[in-house]
Amino acid sequence: MNRLKYNSDFTKIIDDYPPYINKIENIKEKIKRYIKDIQDKRYIYDKKEDKYYCSTCLCELDNNYYCSKCNKNYDIDNLNYKYVINMKYTKKDKYISEYFHYYFFDFVNDEILLYLIEEKYCYGNNNKLSYPILTSSLDIGKVYLVRKNYLVDLMDNNFLVFKEIDKKREDNYGLLSGEFSIGYTKHSFIYKDNINKLKSTIYKYSNIWDGIHVLDDIDFNAEDLTFFPLYLKQFEYLIKYKLYKYAFDYPYLLEFKGNFKDTFGLEKSFLPFMQKYDLDSYEVDILKLIKIEDIDLIRSLKEQCGLLEFIHNEYKVNILKLVNYFNKNKYSYNNFDEYLDYLEMSRDLGLDMKSKRILFPKDFMKEHDRLYKQVVLSNDKEIDEKISKLSNLLKINSYEDDKYIIYPAPSVDSLIDESNQQDNCVRIYCDDYSNNISQIYFMREKKEPNKSLVTIEIKNNKIVQAKIRFNENPNKEEMNILKIWEEKLIPINNIND
Repeated sequence: MNRLKYNSDFTKIIDDYPPYINKIENIKEKIKRYIKDIQDKRYIYDKKEDKYYCSTCLCELDNNYYCSKCNKNYDIDNLNYKYVINMKYTKKDKYISEYFHYYFFDFVNDEILLYLIEEKYCYGNNNKLSYPILTSSLDIGKVYLVRKNYLVDLMDNNFLVFKEIDKKREDNYGLLSGEFSIGYTKHSFIYKDNINKLKSTIYKYSNIWDGIHVLDDIDFNAEDLTFFPLYLKQFEYLIKYKLYKYAFDYPYLLEFKGNFKDTFGLEKSFLPFMQKYDLDSYEVDILKLIKIEDIDLIRSLKEQCGLLEFIHNEYKVNILKLVNYFNKNKYSYNNFDEYLDYLEMSRDLGLDMKSKRILFPKDFMKEHDRLYKQVVLSNDKEIDEKISKLSNLLKINSYEDDKYIIYPAPSVDSLIDESNQQDNCVRIYCDDYSNNISQIYFMREKKEPNKSLVTIEIKNNKIVQAKIRFNENPNKEEMNILKIWEEKLIPINNIND
């Protein structure tokens, strides 16, 4: 962005405001009370112990989330006030800290200022004390002078021009190269008592005050309060239709195409449902795919939105039928990526992608693994033989004690089985393993040799990965065994050694 020039339009602002904005004590008493009110509602959650604590006195809350010392009841369903700690990371002289951000509009000399007050909130131990302590400090993080087509960052004297910001977005440069990154957190709060003053300003057509309540429940930053309502016509359009979360979420993703149906890809008869649950952009996209007014289903699918859109657009799969198929076979929605993998392999092998038998097999997970082996072996008919040969050489590094065994993966089938048991992607290492780029070993309990425990990847005679199910880390005992085993590994540099 361009540096702010000290021309006649801004001289008074530059001269008058910085001495005021750089002193936290100059913040108005109403704003201080507002911040104090939020601080009083904050509660502490110890992730390791699964316990809740009062943020004022650090006493543990009872089953009703009541503090007997402070006589306060906490609303633990409001995640905005939840401060998560994990005591296993809290050691002497170590503090866990997090930032809480408070925004408020101020009106000075007919100008609009947007303040960001940043609170650093710490919880930890001190070697001089026998109990945990809390500390909190406030600083002014940013102050923006808000204009119709740009902002002035009064702390850094920089222009933030909306047109340039929009071009960066269109060019896929990401989220504004960090200009608005300060304040982007789950702990953001907006002071609302003076929002109606915006009605007589450059905000008058945005109707931002109608939707400001949704910021209590979603992540937001300065971009949502300035660039969206002042520059993007989609914001005004979405606020008009009372789709407030969409307006403060990703309004720029909405493309105007004339009427409601063409713009949203839905009949206008869906609008009351969309308004009732204030659907965000992902939820609208899911509704567009399934055409069913089922808010629980929509919200359970929204995290998979991009994947489901690709499956629908690329393979013409009816998403509602796919969801019913998954529910009938009791598959997790987390397996949609495996399903896409299955579709890609089916197409690569020349199968009929219009056939219901191919799109919805009796057990797509089994079919997935069968096709995977077929794809692997079709790409390299000798791959299984190469893995078997390497495995025989690597047996020299096998390990056994009273409880554990460690041995090299003997075949393509064994890698597929390991991947299924572990819910990991070890099957994709077939090619690297067959060519000795990586070496794959299985660690198992001696009493259950067929049950997967730890999957190990070796490169340059060192462990580069050791994972249990769902790519979690092994326990301390298992890691100790692996470290001892690693030190005694004999290098096998190529298959012909």
